Amino acid sequence: MMQGSAVAINVERRDLAFDGRKFGRLGSYELIAGRLSGGLDSRDPTHARVALIDEAKRLGIDLRYASDFCLLRPVEAGAGNGTLLLDVLNRGEQKAFSLFNRATAGGDPREITDPGDDFLMNAGYSILWLGWQPDIAGDAVMKADFPVLRSSQGVFTGRSVEEFILDSSDLPRRLPLSYPAADLSSSSAQLTRRSNNRENRKPVSAERWRFISPTEIEIGPQPDFDPGNIFELVYDACAPVLTGTAFAMLRDGISHLRNGGASDLFPAGALQHAIAFGTSQSGRFLRDFLWQGFNRDASGRPVFDGFFIDCAGARRAFINAPFAQPGRFSRAHEDHFYPDDQFPFGYQEAVDPLTGRRGALLSPDETAKIFHTDSSSEFWQGRSSLVMTDGAGKDVVIPDNVRVYTYAGVQHGGPNARPLPIFAYPTNPVSEARLLRALLLALTDWVTAGKTPPDSCHPTIAEGTLVDPSSPGQWKFPDIPGVRIPLGVNPLSPEGREFKGQSYRQFVPAVDDDGNEVGGIRLPDIAVPVATYCGWNIRRKGFAEGELASVRGSLFPYPVRDADRRPGDARPSLQSLYPTRADFVAKIAQSVDRLVAQGFLLPEDGRAYVTEAEFRAMPWLAAPPARVPVLARDDLAAADQEIYDAYIARRGVQPSLIHRAIANAPDVLRAYMPLSNALRYETELSGKLRELAIVAVGVAARSPYEVEAHVRFALATGVRPDVIQALVSVGNNNVFEPIERMVIDLAQAATCGNVSSAQCRGLRSALGEERFAELAMQIVFYNMVVRILAGLDLRPAGAGEGGITQGIAAPAEGLLHQRSWSDTMADALLDCRPVLAEGLRLLLDGIDRGLHLDPEVHDLVASAATDPFGPEPSEKLQGDAAHIVAFVRMLAGHGSAPDVLASPCLSALGPEGFTRLVVFVSVKSSLPLISTLLSGS
Repeated sequence: MMQGSAVAINVERRDLAFDGRKFGRLGSYELIAGRLSGGLDSRDPTHARVALIDEAKRLGIDLRYASDFCLLRPVEAGAGNGTLLLDVLNRGEQKAFSLFNRATAGGDPREITDPGDDFLMNAGYSILWLGWQPDIAGDAVMKADFPVLRSSQGVFTGRSVEEFILDSSDLPRRLPLSYPAADLSSSSAQLTRRSNNRENRKPVSAERWRFISPTEIEIGPQPDFDPGNIFELVYDACAPVLTGTAFAMLRDGISHLRNGGASDLFPAGALQHAIAFGTSQSGRFLRDFLWQGFNRDASGRPVFDGFFIDCAGARRAFINAPFAQPGRFSRAHEDHFYPDDQFPFGYQEAVDPLTGRRGALLSPDETAKIFHTDSSSEFWQGRSSLVMTDGAGKDVVIPDNVRVYTYAGVQHGGPNARPLPIFAYPTNPVSEARLLRALLLALTDWVTAGKTPPDSCHPTIAEGTLVDPSSPGQWKFPDIPGVRIPLGVNPLSPEGREFKGQSYRQFVPAVDDDGNEVGGIRLPDIAVPVATYCGWNIRRKGFAEGELASVRGSLFPYPVRDADRRPGDARPSLQSLYPTRADFVAKIAQSVDRLVAQGFLLPEDGRAYVTEAEFRAMPWLAAPPARVPVLARDDLAAADQEIYDAYIARRGVQPSLIHRAIANAPDVLRAYMPLSNALRYETELSGKLRELAIVAVGVAARSPYEVEAHVRFALATGVRPDVIQALVSVGNNNVFEPIERMVIDLAQAATCGNVSSAQCRGLRSALGEERFAELAMQIVFYNMVVRILAGLDLRPAGAGEGGITQGIAAPAEGLLHQRSWSDTMADALLDCRPVLAEGLRLLLDGIDRGLHLDPEVHDLVASAATDPFGPEPSEKLQGDAAHIVAFVRMLAGHGSAPDVLASPCLSALGPEGFTRLVVFVSVKSSLPLISTLLSGS
């Protein structure tokens, strides 16, 4: 048995990061990865707080631990800003790069290849990740190995609780257990079921469930089953992990790095400060770390000088306890009774209004500077109001070393949180990332230079911006047709039978007449809204209908025009709020100026908001009608409505204009969506490069719809506003990074038909084979898209305001089609990126099946689509056939479709047939680009 808190670091990998890219005066960064190891010492008063450590000693358990670590730091260690930023892993995955750098980064920081917009590197941080959660599955996550109470000298057992909400009707179902069962007889365990947490538990009979193994049970078919039912298993478990080791490991590991214990990583004096960042689960981890007193090392020195705790609410974490389950957290319906958030809730000294106990999250000698930030969802599910009130209905005074900021109308996890089929309403798309960037720099300045940050900004009872949702007349959410409001917040009572029925008073942000929150930091999306944005969503029918749904928000768009308002909806129309684009842009600019002046937004991020407003789609302004109907869900046959449902479930928003137009041929839309989704969600190409390529295609094709649609996405991935302006307006080329210039040049050359082999070789070398294949498919797909847009004449409202005109300039004859599509090229794509190859196969199968033309005309159309500049048919065509082939040649070769050619085709084929033709031609005419790009010539 090892005792002692000595830490050792074993470096297993040391590489130049981002291919040696230099970040201004800081130079290049390097990525260092390996294992950090140490051991618990029960004689250390802080280590002695680790749950079950005494039992571990009694059983002779080895108290050593080990953790994956990853460090990203300047090659010249002294060149940075002297601050270590710990990004506490969330379920084994990084969050800092995705939030602060807006990077398309996977969960494992050891595999990060996309620096995003370089924010953290340009600021000079050294960024550290440490595995801390031992119970997560999968290889692409960072993990930890902690002591386990399993010994030949004895077995430690105890009661463990598992909760399962299947959210699926598939039964029987096998389900994993967090800890092995000590006894596999059903008499030693009880499985119960309930519809919600207000109901009593009802035992599930023994014949309807069973143990499969010590680590797995099976639940069989149930009478009157709702997929949202809550199953709860209470059983005798064994082999608990000393999960609280995570706190000791973090304390000793950071102290080791800061105080000269790893001189090969950080020479003496290279690290003057350390800041910990955590969001959601990792934010709860940090609150628990503070409360349990781990922010002092064995010598009494501070471990962290600053804490950035995001989206934690009033919760802590179920970590330092027997049979802990760190992934659990209480919500109104899910995991409600797990013990992760009991008094104290706030950072100040307080008295529990129900038990009379005194306490504070912070120890009296804690000097760390703390930012606590919460989304709207935290008030509904995370009991956030208990951070700023006393649990009895009064505001509290926030300590001087703490700032509490809440961002109004934003859901937990922001827009990147994947929607689920249980949600009754579309999820909230507003992002808080730009706010968090400004706050990270403000916290760093406070820690390193003593610069006072902005005052706390959150709703309060005194100002009437924090209200009791259970009191009639306080929370006045407007009537919106078809919308049910939540039953209430996630309630909380103190532990103990004597407090049954007593709950802490909780509050939520007040809303204005349109349902948008009025307290806290109001980002431009909320201050200048186009919808009602909520921090709550509810479960839909068949999934515990009406209960709060996880921690996601919802979106209820305003009526577009006065004529569109449904009976009972008193909210204003967009047409009445923003009669011109200039009016909308001016209001966004005013909101931005206010936030920049308050210190809640960086000037460059403020410019991004304004640029988004200048390019965003404005459906309430006058726009030419499309050539085919733009269909709502109710316009589709009942059997086809699931296409829209699947779209909303996958993307969290309503189908866009192009998808609603393609829906005139529902089977074509079905075939189109797998490749569209794969390119958006299943690729690892940098989001910034992806969006630059798409906008570049739109600019080259002079497609205002495509440019408007993707400028917003480009800005969200970190593309700077000056880069957008230079790309759209053919401005200063000096603003582009070399790799950005290469991607833009290739996308535009491909669109205009003059790709060079040198361009392909250069990008293939820079990106690698798989990422280059992903880029090639993005370029090809959006060449399809701009032709579909032109063929269906889909234009945004106010098209041309940015100086963009429609129609691709004619390429030099034959250049675009110098190679043809072949099975060889399909095989090359399949070998490189099979998910994209499968999506393309489904698309080709779908369009080939549904054209429904006379065989002779079909052959002429197919030939004209793939070789629009080829010879004319030998026989003179007449009537509809002549019009169709002429239209195909123009759309395939030039990407334009004038009415004089389109109208006869539409009359002959009808909306469905015309839509099929347009998609067929757009796909077939763009396919040769795959051969061109993947072959490199």
